[in-house]
Amino acid sequence: MSRERDDGIDCHNLKRTFKFAQIALRKEVKIMAKSIITQDGDLVNYNNLITIIVDKRPLPNETVDTFCLIGVDTTNEPILLYHSDNLDDVERVKRDLYRWLQSEAFSTFEMPADDESGDQ
Repeated sequence: MSRERDDGIDCHNLKRTFKFAQIALRKEVKIMAKSIITQDGDLVNYNNLITIIVDKRPLPNETVDTFCLIGVDTTNEPILLYHSDNLDDVERVKRDLYRWLQSEAFSTFEMPADDESGDQ
């Protein structure tokens, strides 16, 4: 039962192909997840995090404590998401991250660079 238009396009097969493409796209969207790009440029899958905390600790290879936004993953490993000498900056980034988590379905949150600190 294929209906061809004047230009030779088979409308029935075109509709069926479009429907399969929609189904494939829906399946692809279901497996997508939220991602976070850390201040150091590492990519973290949000689905693997069990908590996000603010803590004061030394950065890797340093001895001086700094304020850190830490994600803890399902293996109980800490992941440094963001750090700053200013607690207000870290808290602001944490609020930005929480707002993003509440509002976005599938996307990526990028931590501010060293010279940025979230919205002001």
